[in-house]
Amino acid sequence: MMVRRGDLMFTRSSTVISGAIKFFTHGKFSHVQTVIDTEPKLTVISADAEGVMYRDVREEDFDDYEILSYPEMTEKERDDVAKFCFRQVGQSYDYTGLSSFLINTDLNKEEAFFCS
Repeated sequence: MMVRRGDLMFTRSSTVISGAIKFFTHGKFSHVQTVIDTEPKLTVISADAEGVMYRDVREEDFDDYEILSYPEMTEKERDDVAKFCFRQVGQSYDYTGLSSFLINTDLNKEEAFFCS
């Protein structure tokens, strides 16, 4: 499968935090990031403890991942996804929203993000 801008890269690891996220989200993966560029290297917009950032894909992300692509997306839609993601760079990580899984209540903050 060809990876394209706007695709989602789902990853998981064997860490305790990854296991907890998978348990509480009832998911197969513990992290998701948006693909921004594929050449010359794979870059993504990702939210983690340091906040929302533009970065190269980490080597460990390639250990266990899946790409979700929506083939019907137009190039303009893919560019719009990337533009939206770039506008989020620098936002803080939403620990409150992430912890809402523990108490099964929506506590998401509009100005912060978490990845799962």
